Amino acid sequence: MELLKLAQKWICGDVAPVAKRSADVQALQGFADWFFDLVNKLKNYGSELVCGARLQELLDLLGLPDQLDGAVKMAQDFICGSSLLEKRSEVLSPERQLQLVGGFMDTVREMYLRL
Repeated sequence: MELLKLAQKWICGDVAPVAKRSADVQALQGFADWFFDLVNKLKNYGSELVCGARLQELLDLLGLPDQLDGAVKMAQDFICGSSLLEKRSEVLSPERQLQLVGGFMDTVREMYLRL
């Protein structure tokens, strides 16, 4: 619910951003915790299954609603792209980080629009 409030503030504006900063950070941390739990669940299924599956198949496998497709896609991209990066011992490029943040923003906007 905190994530939805944060999305609403981003879209509608916030009259007291400094006073609400702590709540925003908590909402983002909550999403980050949930996201990395999702990544770990998907890793348990193996990269062959995760990287070869369609998005809807992953949503069904995880029992998640369609509203979370952006987050699941971001996790899938994180896993499937990370295997090559790990082999080369590289850090995520700024462009890749921007893509991940963009996927998160799309998910937040989508959740807000479905309210």
